[in-house]
Amino acid sequence: MNNRSELGCSDSLSDMQTAFGYLFLMLLVAFPEPLVAFGMASLATVMLASVKGAVSSLLPTN
Repeated sequence: MNNRSELGCSDSLSDMQTAFGYLFLMLLVAFPEPLVAFGMASLATVMLASVKGAVSSLLPTN
């Protein structure tokens, strides 16, 4: 099993939850409205997951 420490590059749910938590806290500081911060963190987490999927499909498998 290949474990990577890069944000968004792991398949485990807990890593994605941790990434979401970090994004939410950073965005909550930037945007004091909790719903805006939650929405933006959700969108960013989905974007990270899709980029991870796109990159992994382009990489050759050995």
